[in-house]
Order: sequence, then structure tokens, then C-alpha cells
Amino acid sequence: WWVRQGVRKALFRHSRTIRLPENVYTLLGRVLEAKRSCAQEGDCNPTKENLARRVGITVNKLEKLLYMTRLPLSMQQTVWMDQDITFQEITADTEIEIPDTSVGKQLMRKHVRGLLNILNPKESRIIRLRYGIDDGKQRSLSE
Repeated sequence: WWVRQGVRKALFRHSRTIRLPENVYTLLGRVLEAKRSCAQEGDCNPTKENLARRVGITVNKLEKLLYMTRLPLSMQQTVWMDQDITFQEITADTEIEIPDTSVGKQLMRKHVRGLLNILNPKESRIIRLRYGIDDGKQRSLSE
């Protein structure tokens, strides 16, 4: 008995990329057993409501369980079998600015600073404060 328990715990710990608690595996086993029994009764695609009722949990809890037990995808995995394109290549990083946009913004800032240097110090200061050029905080004319 203790050998079986040790093997079972080792499987729980090392069988997935993201470790799940033992009670989740137990509940998942009950769900899979309910699916098998539905298939034996002739219902090949049981509804979530039917499975939840058989297992004795709410539909919401069943949905969370199924969501938690999804297998993660590798970013290096190919998207289509006949092509060598990976998920990493087609997934855009929204945190990184497009190089053309970045260069355009830098040139615009440089140009605006050059124009501000042409103005007298008081006018330059008013425009910098009004449009938040230095600190990003725009101010009203009365401020």
C-alpha cells in the first residue's frame, strides 16, 4: 500500500509542467470515470451539467477543474505540421514598440526640442509646461 502511495505522489509531483494538488487529481479522476460511464451508457459527449451531477460538484467548479488541467503549449511548437512556423514567431509582444514608431518618436522629440530652443526662455517654459514635454504632465494656462 505505501509503495503504491509513494508512486502515486511521485506521479502527481512530476507528471505535469505545472504541479497541481492531489485533490485536483482525485477530482479529475472522478470526472474521467464519469465520462467513461457515460460513454458505456451510450452518451459519447456528456454535457458539463451531466458530468457535474454525476461527480457531485457544481458546473462552475467542473469548468475551473477542466481549465486548470489543460496542458500548456510550447512556444517553440510548430503551428502547422507542414510548415516550420512556431507560436513564438507569430505571437507579437505588445510591450515592445515597433522600431519605425520608436525612431519616429525620437526624431520628433529632437525636432521639438530644437524648436523650443529658438524661443525665448519664458515662451519655451510655458510650452513645455502646457504640453507636459519634460514630465508628461500637462498643465492648464492658468497653472
